[in-house]
Amino acid sequence: MKTIKPLILSAGLLFSLIAGAQDPAVSYQVDPAGFSELISSDSGIQLLDVRTAEEFGGGHLANALNIDWYDSTFSSQVAALDKTKMVLV
Repeated sequence: MKTIKPLILSAGLLFSLIAGAQDPAVSYQVDPAGFSELISSDSGIQLLDVRTAEEFGGGHLANALNIDWYDSTFSSQVAALDKTKMVLV
C-alpha cells in the first residue's frame, strides 16, 4: 500500500487541477484508511485509475475506470464523468 499512497495523492491533485476544482471543498485528500472506507461504503462513487493500460492490467481496484493520464483524450474522458457523483482517484 505504501507504493500506492503517493500515486493516489498526486493523481488526486492532478485531477483537481484538470477538472478546474479551485474550491478546497471540491477536492480533498484522504489517507489510505479513509479512501478504503469511502470505496466500501458509497456505491455512488466513480473510482478513477489514471495509470497506463499496462499498469492497470497488472492489477487494479475492483470497479475502477482506467483513463490514462498520458492519453491525448484524457481531458475529454474526464469531462465525461458524472459530475453528480464523487470521483476518487
